[in-house]
Amino acid sequence: MELAISQAQEAMAKQLRVSKQQRLLKSRGGEMLRRGLRTLDELEEAEASERAALAKAARLPASPSTTNSGVPDPELDFSTFDHAALSPSYWPNWGVDGGTPPTTLGS
Repeated sequence: MELAISQAQEAMAKQLRVSKQQRLLKSRGGEMLRRGLRTLDELEEAEASERAALAKAARLPASPSTTNSGVPDPELDFSTFDHAALSPSYWPNWGVDGGTPPTTLGS
């Protein structure tokens, strides 16, 4: 009885391995067709070259960030700028003379 159970377990394990290999070959075969390759060796070479290219790209230095890094740029920090220190004749040049702004057409 134990021999029969052992043989059945071995057969089941073998069937599972074969099924897994078949699924792998089907997916690899589909990938070969998608890429227009003829052999598994060609597919493995193509995948190896892709992995190498990705690894090389990962080693390249990242380009400088163009987004705000959270560190204020002292040249653009106007929080301590005293606007009152500007000459009163400065503001009318920019249309900010303290009066009521002119209305625009249609408002």
